[in-house]
Amino acid sequence: MDQGGKKPVCNIMIKEIAVVGHPGKYGGACTELDHQIYCWNKMGIKIILCPTDDVDEKTKLYYKERGCEYIMKNGWKELNSFHVISFCSDIFLKNLKEIKKYARTTIFVNCMTWVFKDEKIALSENLIDFNLYQTRHAM
Repeated sequence: MDQGGKKPVCNIMIKEIAVVGHPGKYGGACTELDHQIYCWNKMGIKIILCPTDDVDEKTKLYYKERGCEYIMKNGWKELNSFHVISFCSDIFLKNLKEIKKYARTTIFVNCMTWVFKDEKIALSENLIDFNLYQTRHAM
């Protein structure tokens, strides 16, 4: 029970999550994802990375050492039954109809900017199950 005496809406802990995209070296969503991976590791969540661009072997090794697993680049079929999240990826939005065929749920983390045209389309077609907005103006 929470402090208000109400039952929690959901008491199921996600044990694994697939990420469409990849952490990067520079600011914005890339580094936010890197920080989130740290949190998921601490929570004991298995992390599967589905890159949308080429990733060098040194970088892959770094994330593998942090407990991440990889599936092939743009391997939408390999997302089978995972909760799938993406941090501000236009490639995720453009391929969401295909991704949705395989994902258990789809989660989109919007950047702290504006809502993208492809994001609006995906929302209108119910392709995004959960949204995370970090600013009121985007929400």
